[in-house]
Amino acid sequence: MGTRGSYNPIGAGVLGINAQTGTTYTLVLSDSGKYVTLSNAATVYVTVPPDVFPVNTVITLEQKGVGVTVMLEGAGVTINGYDSGYMSPGQYAAIQLICTASNIFTCIGGAAIDFTTTTTTTA
Repeated sequence: MGTRGSYNPIGAGVLGINAQTGTTYTLVLSDSGKYVTLSNAATVYVTVPPDVFPVNTVITLEQKGVGVTVMLEGAGVTINGYDSGYMSPGQYAAIQLICTASNIFTCIGGAAIDFTTTTTTTA
């Protein structure tokens, strides 16, 4: 490849990076196909809003800071993940959200979450 940058194996082209440093973030349409970094010492809550993303949208998120990243469903949104895995497994871990149907997402690479402690659980 003659072009330098981050390669997106799921789609064509170069990804952009959206660096976030707060403790809450709501995904927006311009995050489609991007690499969203989440850097904070506290837990970062990322909301997937309804009626924003078309089917086949892929968003990659990295827990860049020590605070875990937790995915939250906006009203009418469903996030499916293995063993209810909606949380990043640790610092520098990446997870992907894929919109598979209207307001339906699959979370790949997420760990199970215990909402009472915001820690990963083991199966």
